[in-house]
Amino acid sequence: MRVLFFMLACAGFSLSHAQVYKCQTPDGRMAFQDKPCASDAKQGVIKTPASSPGGGQGDAEGAYRAFHQAVIASFDPPRWLTFYSAAKREQIDKDNQAGARWVASISREEWPRSYQITGQQPCGSATCLSAAGTGKDLFGRPQEMAGKAELVQEGGAWKIRDVTWGKR
Repeated sequence: MRVLFFMLACAGFSLSHAQVYKCQTPDGRMAFQDKPCASDAKQGVIKTPASSPGGGQGDAEGAYRAFHQAVIASFDPPRWLTFYSAAKREQIDKDNQAGARWVASISREEWPRSYQITGQQPCGSATCLSAAGTGKDLFGRPQEMAGKAELVQEGGAWKIRDVTWGKR
């Protein structure tokens, strides 16, 4: 999986384009990029909307739950990005290194499969959720984790400003 993150960092793709190419090389590796795949690779096209359908109209906790489920469900950075605020999407789009760090920070192997929201409070212009969950360590053993998510209201929907998960 780390090789895939490196490939994404090297690809220098821009997530604001209307589509992203999903390329599978003959040896089975996957890459996401903004240019068509090499002739020897299988190509798929992922539409990425300019407006973001991700996020929730209801409460911050529900919006985070939808985002977390999307991350756990599949490796799909363009989909994940739809849950983020416009400011965060712009930051990722302008800085390829920030984009690579963002994708690496959402490695679904390092996020808990189950979690519980343990608190919610205002934090500046955002709402902060704290959470506890159980993920896996590098050896596949259960690992207690703590998380924090900052969400903001944008266009009537809750959007992710930042999320972190780590060992408890």
